[in-house]
Amino acid sequence: RENEKISTFKNSLDKIKEHIIELQSFGKIEKTSKRFFEFAKLLGSRGYLLNAITLLLEAIGCYCLESLKEIDNIVKEYVESFDSHYDQTQTSRSIIAKFRNSETKKNKEDAKEKIIDFKENAKEKINIFLKSKNIENFQKFIEDARELRNNLAHGNNRKKIEDARKIFDELVEEYKVFCIDNDILSRI
Repeated sequence: RENEKISTFKNSLDKIKEHIIELQSFGKIEKTSKRFFEFAKLLGSRGYLLNAITLLLEAIGCYCLESLKEIDNIVKEYVESFDSHYDQTQTSRSIIAKFRNSETKKNKEDAKEKIIDFKENAKEKINIFLKSKNIENFQKFIEDARELRNNLAHGNNRKKIEDARKIFDELVEEYKVFCIDNDILSRI
């Protein structure tokens, strides 16, 4: 009986050690966006969907922040002017999600209301950069991730939990394609 308790305890310790090693490996990943992405996948695989989608949304914000900072020093200074990393990632994600590649007056006015009022030089450089990109599908991906997170967080998800799991898995794959494989916001 005592050996059985020791064996169970040892197995528990082995699992804890395995988890710690896995988490430590995330710390070695250089880019914050990739680190959050890997952690989101881990939580998703363990069934923690709300935590997983929240971290995936953070990974998206980090990816947007990392990409915007590469555009120009003025843009980098602008996004870094926000006090916290959280504010920086939220602002960066919002800039990308709400960008409109249209010259209509209405869209320009909407963009001024929706995109945070920031230095005109930074705004112009971001607009020039984003106009050269085809990001409509990426923007839809961001909105889909936000929608799933909000639905799970507020308990108003009209879909079955299996559907939420499937949607999360699809979002993980889309993140991989957009942000890792294709690096959609790269300077190249």
